Amino acid sequence: MVQFRPVIFSTNRIIELRLPPWNFDEPRGRVSNRTSWFYPPVILFLTCLVLFLLGLDKIDEASDPAYEDTISYLKVATFLQDHGGLANFWTLFIKGEHKAVLQHPLYPLLLASFGVEPHELFAAGKMLSLIVGVAVVATCFLIARNLYGNLVAYLATLLLAFNVTFLRTVSHVMCESLLTLFVLLSVYWMITGVEKERHWPWAGAAAGFAYLTKGTGFLLLPVFTVTAILGAGFRSLSRRWFWLFFVFFALIASPLIVRNLVVYNQPFYEGANSRVPWLDNLEGFYQVGTGWAIKFPEKVWDEDRFPTMRSYLATHSWGDILARLRHGVKQETQLLLDSLDLILLPQERYHGDLVFLFFMLGLALAPTRAQMICIVTTVAAFFVPFSWYYQVVPKEDGAVRFIAPLVPLVCLYAAVGIVKVLMLVDQGLAARSLRMSLQALAPPSLIVLLLSVTGYALATQDTHFPGKLPPIPEDHAELHQWLVENMTNDDLIMTSHLTPYWQYLWLAKFHGKWAFWFADSRAVQQDGIVELNRLLKDKHVRHRRYILIHREDVTKIAILRPYFSWSESQGLLSDKAIAGWTQVYRHSQHPSSFLIFLVE
Repeated sequence: MVQFRPVIFSTNRIIELRLPPWNFDEPRGRVSNRTSWFYPPVILFLTCLVLFLLGLDKIDEASDPAYEDTISYLKVATFLQDHGGLANFWTLFIKGEHKAVLQHPLYPLLLASFGVEPHELFAAGKMLSLIVGVAVVATCFLIARNLYGNLVAYLATLLLAFNVTFLRTVSHVMCESLLTLFVLLSVYWMITGVEKERHWPWAGAAAGFAYLTKGTGFLLLPVFTVTAILGAGFRSLSRRWFWLFFVFFALIASPLIVRNLVVYNQPFYEGANSRVPWLDNLEGFYQVGTGWAIKFPEKVWDEDRFPTMRSYLATHSWGDILARLRHGVKQETQLLLDSLDLILLPQERYHGDLVFLFFMLGLALAPTRAQMICIVTTVAAFFVPFSWYYQVVPKEDGAVRFIAPLVPLVCLYAAVGIVKVLMLVDQGLAARSLRMSLQALAPPSLIVLLLSVTGYALATQDTHFPGKLPPIPEDHAELHQWLVENMTNDDLIMTSHLTPYWQYLWLAKFHGKWAFWFADSRAVQQDGIVELNRLLKDKHVRHRRYILIHREDVTKIAILRPYFSWSESQGLLSDKAIAGWTQVYRHSQHPSSFLIFLVE
């Protein structure tokens, strides 16, 4: 039984006159004790089942291996799989043989442990995300039930299971579902630890797993510090449980910390993750001066010439900085609202805004100061940095994944707000002597809704486990063979950002560097082939530099048309020689799809 009064508003006396202490476990109305025990396990099971069915349907739609960071996770997973997987990971980390930075190891390590062939990892990764997603729903249910009772738990998990962003994260090869699980657990134990400090080491352990999953897990350290000091007072600094949070974090994250010290001489090395935010836009990746390339098979970036915070501050005025922040906050706010949309409702409606309003209501009337502080700090920790980052990676390039861990917390407190509105309605009904309670009707109504969605999904959707990846196209396989036979660690091959050959590159067992040139950049459009040569020379390469031209490049990129053409019978043709470019390979099939040139 949880009873509380609102704590945030200075006008809480007015609120208290209208609202008595709320009890979330026993809604007013005639609810049979013989059936009330029945609701929690049934609703939890049905919600998990609905998420699983909807997730399978979304997995079937998620057929592009080049989606966001999918290739990166698959490539890191194949590297770990080829080097012993879970049984050998400590050796890999201590010796510094695993060098990947951008993708933290826990998710690809779990994926590598599936024991499937490399071409089956794509389907296995999506199933891993979905299984973890079901665990997130169950965890959210238990946390909400422990903090607020059954009704809030029902509504919180319902909102989460139908959330478009959550369904997206659980149906793709991406680490966000795993990160969300550990963020949710860590925040919960931070909150409960204010009253029971022994929970704080568990919060630290969950934060350590979050950091092993993604670099943003490190944000939980300042979240905890603020929560502990403002929620429990400065006296918490003298308690051993406070410091055990950091000890447990370090113990869990120790494989990655040790690897970073061995390879990069820094315990929390993030490579490009710490430099990319200081680019002006996405085009900055491809500009002369950055030297950006990706080294295979370890999947490591060359990013040492990317801008830093110091160089950014030296080249931008305070007006530029404030303008970027204003624009980022505005766009990130809209992104957050869009991330709360529900799959059952028309996208034209503002239901994401409504969910956020209920979240604000639930948070404003939080039962403890520690809860309010922790949730606000968590939202700020994820929202503010990625508002700045939005200019580099906007919505259309997948920016929503950066705030995806906030979705369960928003759903939980939105459910609190909804339940409180239901209580107000019930009080109004009671004042009119109506023997009816919306709170009492909610559980059976939710069961009917979940059964209806389950039946609809089974009857109309082609829900099935993901099948094996179909055979890769012939030109991809031929390119992979060429890469294996001709590329070395000291070589580089560059393609346009339009190339389809990135799609299956995790299956290519080659060594060397891969780089992109951005066809829409102003420099390329102005200087053409001259700019391509500049970009190639800008890379860290000791030996050979290759450039690959694909048939789609010729049809879509104007600067290539004077030199190349496409014939339905012969395929891609080189019509005019380019100074310093020597053709070394042509796709053997007719019509041929690509040409490879060695560039002096």
